[in-house]
Amino acid sequence: MRMEFSDRFSGLEAALELLTECDLFAIDLVSNIYLPLDYRIRDSSEEQAGHRTAAMAIKEQLAKWKLSSQIWDHDQLMIGRLCWHRRSKQAYRSVEIRGKRTIKQLFIPTLVSGSIVAKSGKPNITPITPITTITTATIATTRRFETGRLQFGGVLPTAQLQVNARLTKCPRPLASRRHDANIESRRLVQPLHETTMLKLPIRPPTRSLGIRLLVAAVILFALVQLHLSYNSSGKIYQSVWKWSSGTDRPGSPSPHNGTLREGCEGLTGFDRVVIIVKTGATEAEKKIPTQLKTSLRCAPYVYIFSDMAQTIGETPIYDALDTISPSLTEENPDFDLYRKQYEIGDPERIMAELSGLKDARITSDLAAWTLDKYKNMHIVEKIWAMKPEMDFYLHIDADTYVVWSSLITWIQRLDPSKESYMGSLALINGLPFGHGGSGYLMSREAMRAFAVTHNGTAAKWDSRMHEECCGDWTLAQALKEYNMPLKNSWPTINGETQSTIPFGDDHWCQPLVTLHHISNVEAEQLAAFEAERENKSSPLLYSELFNDLVSDTIPTRLASWDNLSKNVIIAGVSSADACFSACQDKLSCLQARWNGEQCFIDTKHVSFGKRVDVQDGEGVRWESMWNKTRIAQWAAQKKECGKPEFPFQERPTVAAELDVALAWEK
Repeated sequence: MRMEFSDRFSGLEAALELLTECDLFAIDLVSNIYLPLDYRIRDSSEEQAGHRTAAMAIKEQLAKWKLSSQIWDHDQLMIGRLCWHRRSKQAYRSVEIRGKRTIKQLFIPTLVSGSIVAKSGKPNITPITPITTITTATIATTRRFETGRLQFGGVLPTAQLQVNARLTKCPRPLASRRHDANIESRRLVQPLHETTMLKLPIRPPTRSLGIRLLVAAVILFALVQLHLSYNSSGKIYQSVWKWSSGTDRPGSPSPHNGTLREGCEGLTGFDRVVIIVKTGATEAEKKIPTQLKTSLRCAPYVYIFSDMAQTIGETPIYDALDTISPSLTEENPDFDLYRKQYEIGDPERIMAELSGLKDARITSDLAAWTLDKYKNMHIVEKIWAMKPEMDFYLHIDADTYVVWSSLITWIQRLDPSKESYMGSLALINGLPFGHGGSGYLMSREAMRAFAVTHNGTAAKWDSRMHEECCGDWTLAQALKEYNMPLKNSWPTINGETQSTIPFGDDHWCQPLVTLHHISNVEAEQLAAFEAERENKSSPLLYSELFNDLVSDTIPTRLASWDNLSKNVIIAGVSSADACFSACQDKLSCLQARWNGEQCFIDTKHVSFGKRVDVQDGEGVRWESMWNKTRIAQWAAQKKECGKPEFPFQERPTVAAELDVALAWEK
């Protein structure tokens, strides 16, 4: 059956009004109610403006009803449901939705006294006329969603849907309520004429004021985020979390609950991913506070592991090494730093006295770096024990910056039920691994395979780590043994800073999830940049980072600076001035650098670079220059980027299909 409304909000308003009349309260709201899958918002700026206006009007309506406007987040297909049965005083939650891609949106809150109705829109609905199809489905005891059937845990009383053409009467429960697990309701919704304005139902005069006040107070709304992404066969993926009992429910967020922070209102999807930070006591006090207030400011599930347990502010830092057998640590010089740190105890003294301590065997390496390699595998096992069954786990370092809008969009296109280990490819002895500082992303099943199926892997490797170089490398070798080779996800997972990225055609339109070697100043710069983005919930592309941030920081000339030009070497040049003149004479030259001996120019990439101090005490000064006019022309001539594609994505999500961001500005 089909209902047509001349007013965009009348159906929603009438349905919400009906909630105050009935015994069972249920609210299902979706961000893209008026934007079907087959519609492209970019096709018309006028239409885009119209939809944004409509969305804001919806938000205002919700505010009047004292409902959270965050339900209109663009990243969800279905936000969730909390039902409250007034008489039995029992709450029911919707869980685990599965189905075919043909089950599309246009959900509207609808009420059936004593039962629940599935709502789905037909394919190919045009965005011009707000049309809603309401169909019923089967109520059952199992927690599944199959094509054409909606099933919920527990036995709920069922009743027929009885709503007249004007939606003016609240359905009353059947005289004899049944508790049949498989009863299909009949579709009794009649179509409304296109020009009919819906009237809000008038409450029966016999209803007591006390009941009305109670009903108004009991309208409950909960955001149970069911993040969906699709593979090529049309399967819908989402979290396997169960909500039937307290023991099944994911634990509380870490003390650093970033979603409460200002500026995070337009972003969601955090409840699918855990962020694991690896650090050390010689750097934690310096790096972690800035990382928490910038890169991880919006993250609810952040767990930090180090080589000493401590607390920074209200955030606990866990010891990643405390389960290693003493027989392997007591006589191992790699753990000299570990013992000294606990002897000193004071984090400030540790940073002051031990941050420069060298490895006893390899004096060119820091002792903290040598100790670090023992952490990776133990962290994987520990975080699974602390926070199991999450969809994805992103492992980073304390100087890694995470772009949340990109990360959330990416994981919505991945299948957590597949064993996936993704990172930026690096090689040691010809063997690939995901570079730890750039970050590596592990799916739920990859974590399960390592921490459960092959439990004890970390302990098996502990005795071998003394002769190995790096923890991220050894983790990759263990995962490869378990048939989980690295999936190279560069440049989305990236090991450069915003200053050292060589911007060019090869990744101009690629999305960016991580940056590495980020200083505190650079982290604050990136956070300020993200706060000013016009569309905060859209993935960040390299092109946007360059055009809106990096290009503004580039000067014309800078001393003691390496802008990383390397495309062409100009022979016969003996000074910085001559080098820069050679760049000006070559029409394709974008930037140049002089290292005191050679002249390098670049015709393909642009980067800001990094400071270089005077070398070898001989007074050699590096200098760099940029032709800003050519760089501006070079950037302007780049083709416009289409919809971003992420590494190993299955199929775009609803949000990606629509490419609409309804992130609300404060």
